[in-house]
Amino acid sequence: MLVDTTWANSNDPNQSEYYFDINPEWLILTHYPEQDKWQLLENPLTLEEFNNSKYVKPVWFHLGFDEVPKLMADKEYYYFVYKEPDNDWSVNLQYSSENINFDYIKGMEAISISQAGMMYYRFEKDQITQKHFSKLA
Repeated sequence: MLVDTTWANSNDPNQSEYYFDINPEWLILTHYPEQDKWQLLENPLTLEEFNNSKYVKPVWFHLGFDEVPKLMADKEYYYFVYKEPDNDWSVNLQYSSENINFDYIKGMEAISISQAGMMYYRFEKDQITQKHFSKLA
């Protein structure tokens, strides 16, 4: 069982519930243990892989999302893809080239593709730099 003792100590029962018995695949997004065995993953990440991986705040999973969002691409567009939870949430994607000031992506459009409950947002590649930081709001 994995527990984030700092956040699990909250007096808010709605918040602290998430931090007990955390899915190892979710916890590795924000916490890197000193010993690989404590990742409790079939294929543990190296420190370099951890540092280059996506950062997804725990609230993403606490709100009902159960998969890490993906950024896919074709020749013209990026596609921000995530599995929709059972509740009706609105998601906005922001980006930054230096990980300081984040801007909303202009002209991002939702594409109604019903494939196993996945939601696709499409936007033109020239709107953001190839190397960028993104966050959900």
